[in-house]
Amino acid sequence: MNRFDVIIIGKGPAGISAGLYLKRSRYEVLIIGKDFGALDKAEKIENYYGLENPISGKELSETGIKQAEQLGIDIFTCEVTSVEATFEEPYRFKISATQGEKKQEFLSKSLLIATGKQRKTLRIPGFDDFNGKGISFCATCDGFFYKNKTVGVLGAGSYAMSELSYLYNLSQDILLFTNGDPQIEKTLSETALPEGVRLITDKLSQIYGTEYQDNVSVLAGVETKDSEGNIQRHDLQGLFVALGTAGASEFATKLGLATGEGTNAGTILTDDGMRTNVPGVYAAGDATGGFLQIVKAASDGAIAAKSIGSDLKELSR
Repeated sequence: MNRFDVIIIGKGPAGISAGLYLKRSRYEVLIIGKDFGALDKAEKIENYYGLENPISGKELSETGIKQAEQLGIDIFTCEVTSVEATFEEPYRFKISATQGEKKQEFLSKSLLIATGKQRKTLRIPGFDDFNGKGISFCATCDGFFYKNKTVGVLGAGSYAMSELSYLYNLSQDILLFTNGDPQIEKTLSETALPEGVRLITDKLSQIYGTEYQDNVSVLAGVETKDSEGNIQRHDLQGLFVALGTAGASEFATKLGLATGEGTNAGTILTDDGMRTNVPGVYAAGDATGGFLQIVKAASDGAIAAKSIGSDLKELSR
């Protein structure tokens, strides 16, 4: 299994910035990321230091990647499907990732989450009502409560398959809802569905519940609608949302990281050195909220690198 001093999840400004500082300090660094995130969608950037002419977000991202590669940093373009604590020293964290049919696991002494801010949800009737009342974003955290029960997984990519695989150890009565996402065809060409899992490709139209005493409602199932408008009900006791790729919120939940509330919901809380409440885990960039700008993300990465280097020295004593 590949071992590193630091693994950075996210290859945007925060992740690359941290990697540059850490590599120059002679640490073994791996940067993992599927894409460039929000920066890749920026059409024109002209408010960043040192730019003589406007540049696209994609161009800036590619320049950062080249800079990191020239310094000898390992960059693995793939999807991270799981992070977990090993509770062993010195390699305290295990990261699982997929690249097509290729699956790999890595061990690291320290972990920096620089994935940006994202958590995909659905805007359909009932979703907000049953979020936390049968709807979960973490199979590792909540799967045990649904042992031998009927559950659904919502998603169509590698992340959804990873969550499904975990749940399959607890229940074989599982439905995979793709919500009409054609990506499922590519996913199933690389990873077969476990025996007995039912595939539902129609779009979700509503989530319904059952009301108990004291006016408490919990999830009871989902409705799907086919291309001809036909409605079908699927009774469930739990629904695990795994849309898109795993991001800061999912990693925070699995590692027990403190997160923000209210307008800062979904962001990871850190101290001034970008340290989280879990030793060895750091966060930087949009994943921590605040001023969502490139300059702030790059600064966060540099600060995190300084903290990581200092803490690794203490760890080695």
